[in-house]
Amino acid sequence: MEDQFRLKGNEYEGHRNAKKRLAKILRKKGFITFYEVDTGPTETEIGQRSYTADILAIWQYSSRNVQEIIFEVDGKKGHSSQRGRARDKFRDRVHWEYKRLPTIRLNRFWLSGRGKVTDDDIWIETIWQLKTKFGVVLR
Repeated sequence: MEDQFRLKGNEYEGHRNAKKRLAKILRKKGFITFYEVDTGPTETEIGQRSYTADILAIWQYSSRNVQEIIFEVDGKKGHSSQRGRARDKFRDRVHWEYKRLPTIRLNRFWLSGRGKVTDDDIWIETIWQLKTKFGVVLR
């Protein structure tokens, strides 16, 4: 398991540690998690796009249906500028409208470092984002 969490591209250690902690929280809650998953080509209004999710998590309902959810850890690189936020918003919309994949965005500082919050707070934020942004309820 540790192998899959090696540094990638311009990623820094704090970002990787945040993703490791998030994956651990999700697995404790019953998700199956995959790290750095290519979501495949998607035809959009501006052409074909392919994205890589920080974490792809799968939830299985008691009915045996599954819900795939993308988790993105927004770190200090590439998410704080107006252009970066617009890019993230477009990417999230594409995943939801074209593939019905909700994207949960969590700040890196909530997951690692001095400002980190509890596992329960991360879970509450996840449930809140799923319900309010996408109407998805995990049962």
